[in-house]
Amino acid sequence: MHLIIFKQNLNLFNISRRSIPKTQNKGPFEVKTVLRYQINILKQKTKDFDFLIEGLKGDVDTVQMIPLGINLILSDLIYDKFGIEEEELLNLEQDFGF
Repeated sequence: MHLIIFKQNLNLFNISRRSIPKTQNKGPFEVKTVLRYQINILKQKTKDFDFLIEGLKGDVDTVQMIPLGINLILSDLIYDKFGIEEEELLNLEQDFGF
């Protein structure tokens, strides 16, 4: 499920990320560190996301928003820890072939 959320979010921002100028001078090691952090958050805080899943389950339209909500939370946590915006992370991932 974690990989599905990640891939879905990459597809959502595929077009918009090309128009965002680079502001971070990060290398592949830093990108891997951020990705590992993101995976660890998903593994460790699974119960913390239950409130989101419980609140949005039941209706087809709201169920589709669960991955977006999880991604929003992850993006905020990544920005707080590393100072990297979601779109910039997507640009860095593409630059280094992730």
